[in-house]
Amino acid sequence: MRFNFFTRPSSLGLDIQPDAIRLVQLKKIKQRLRIERVIMQDLPGDVFAEGKVRRWDALQAILSEVVSCHRLRDLPVAASLPANLVRMQKMQIPVGMKASAIENEIRAVIQHAQPGFSEALCIDFTVMPQNNSGYSTVLFAATRKEYLCQYAELIDQSGLKLKIIDVECHALKRAVCFHAFFLDKPQAIRLLVHVMQEHVTLLVFDEHEIHFYQQWDGTNADDFSIRLNQNLQLFSATFPHLQIHQLIVCAGLRFDEISRIVNELPYPVHYHDMIPFLDYSAAGDAEYMKANGSDFLVALGLAMREMTPW
Repeated sequence: MRFNFFTRPSSLGLDIQPDAIRLVQLKKIKQRLRIERVIMQDLPGDVFAEGKVRRWDALQAILSEVVSCHRLRDLPVAASLPANLVRMQKMQIPVGMKASAIENEIRAVIQHAQPGFSEALCIDFTVMPQNNSGYSTVLFAATRKEYLCQYAELIDQSGLKLKIIDVECHALKRAVCFHAFFLDKPQAIRLLVHVMQEHVTLLVFDEHEIHFYQQWDGTNADDFSIRLNQNLQLFSATFPHLQIHQLIVCAGLRFDEISRIVNELPYPVHYHDMIPFLDYSAAGDAEYMKANGSDFLVALGLAMREMTPW
């Protein structure tokens, strides 16, 4: 008999998209990730509208059924908000500023950008290591408190124990950067194109931060090349000092279609594949993830978050 006193508990990542609910339950063992469960539940087309939950009661009923059916009640979970609902920005502050003063500065920045804005906000921030200029860089995220609280309440009432709400693009970056391939040249600027059936996400990032984010409807295959090039032009105009060193593509079932387009771009291309770095408790999940793993990257990145024990 083997006693695993020090084995880390499983983590659950919950990704709610307009088309489906996706959950990944995983356990980290040394430098490997073991997928213990992969769950997907389709959603009716009217649950979301314009990227936001419209029918809260319907979504809660469906999520509650998933939790009950798969015996997930009381499990700790990390969830996320889409980046279009979160204002993410960086700013300079004098070294030594207190947390309350930083939060007031953040509110002032938002008020300046959106005159007349008066809704309550939830704000999170981190202070980057300072240089010798007497100023520090603050990265912050802010979202409307009412929507966030309603979203958190929905998850809790479904039977799960919500521990963390992340931003979708950060969970995606975490999943993509997990394996050792990205330890080489961590300061390099990388362009990620993540293609799902419903939408396409574009990220430009390095080890420390996401510099640029765009998302668009991916259902029109003929539109992909046009939108991709438009967003790359926007990035170049906005950040002329940043040079992309590598393109990472997560295309899943649309690999053949997307690879023909991205291979024409002037960047070295890496086709992302998590399969060699994952173990599975069930053989059926391994086969399913070979075909659909790209759609579960956000849920995987959420399950990889460190969660508090409370």
